[in-house]
Amino acid sequence: MRSSSLKSEQVDEQLGFKTGFMLQIVNGKAWIHFLVLMTTFGTIFGSGVMSKVLLVMLNLSFGWPAVFSWAAFGSYLRSLFTSEKSGRILNQVFGIALIGVAVYLVLV
Repeated sequence: MRSSSLKSEQVDEQLGFKTGFMLQIVNGKAWIHFLVLMTTFGTIFGSGVMSKVLLVMLNLSFGWPAVFSWAAFGSYLRSLFTSEKSGRILNQVFGIALIGVAVYLVLV
C-alpha cells in the first residue's frame, strides 16, 4: 500500500504548471469547444469584433471558475476515490445506475 502512495507523490512532483499549460495548448477538446462556440453562437451575438469579445468573455466567466474548481478539488477527489472501500462503493453505485439506464432504454 505504501508504494502506491509514493508513486502518486512522485507523479505529482513531475507534473507542474508547465505540464498543465502545455496540455491546455494541445487539448483537442478545448479547441473543438471554441470552434463550435464561435461557429454556432458567434452569429447569434452578431458579426462585429465586440460581439466576439463578449462571447469570449462570457465563456471565460464560466470556464475559469470551472477549471479552478476542478483543480482545487481534483486532489481531494483523487484521495477520496483511491481507497479500496470507496472504489467498491463507486462500482456498486455506477453498476446500479447502469442497470437503471438499461431498464429505461428497454422500456422506452
